[in-house]
Amino acid sequence: MAEGASILSPAGRKTEREELVIRSADRRISFKVISNKFLLNED
Repeated sequence: MAEGASILSPAGRKTEREELVIRSADRRISFKVISNKFLLNED
């Protein structure tokens, strides 16, 4: 779920995202889903 191209990367540049942050509507609860590739430091 956390693996894939970042939607915030500059135009024309494919940057892999490292994590995905999920927050509740009132922003009181949040958690991160971290990419396995990032954890293993694979390129």
